[in-house]
Amino acid sequence: MRNRTKTQVLLAGAGVAVVIVLLTVVGAVGAGDAQRDGVNTATGATPQALEKLSRLSWMHGEWISKQDGDTLHETWSAPHGDSMMGMFRWIKGDKVWIFELITITADGNDVVFRLKHFSRGMVGWEEKDESLTAKLTHLSENKVIFDGERKGKPLRFTYERQNGDLVIRIGKDSPTELRFQRHSIKNGAGGK
Repeated sequence: MRNRTKTQVLLAGAGVAVVIVLLTVVGAVGAGDAQRDGVNTATGATPQALEKLSRLSWMHGEWISKQDGDTLHETWSAPHGDSMMGMFRWIKGDKVWIFELITITADGNDVVFRLKHFSRGMVGWEEKDESLTAKLTHLSENKVIFDGERKGKPLRFTYERQNGDLVIRIGKDSPTELRFQRHSIKNGAGGK
């Protein structure tokens, strides 16, 4: 047997540790795909909810809007697994006024929209364990509506593709409408 330096022994041990971690991760990922009666046992999402979520892929991308001199950014990940993730920021002048973290998840038979607001210092507007929550109530080729309730008042979030733009309506009876254009990297990082 040859003599090994302490470094060689440590590196060999680290290699074994990496293999163990990789096998654990692969096992955990595989376990997440377990199905029982058509339901993903890790997430509770039904095939019907996952199919609805997958139909929201048209929201994917980075979107920019100009509102009275302000710049609004909304970015959506593509549907993956049982979720999509969105982020929003509103820039007034050259300073962030608000951030939002948004998720759309397949939960059981439902597709659920959740939104949390944050100040520029990442202080949450909602309580720590609360979010604005609404369930999918309408889905067509280019439009999705999420309805919910907050403190006895109706919530509605509507996303729609119109002529290549992403139109977001917030509210039910007299909704606020924001129109976003798709942003591409070649336009520059700031979207100006």
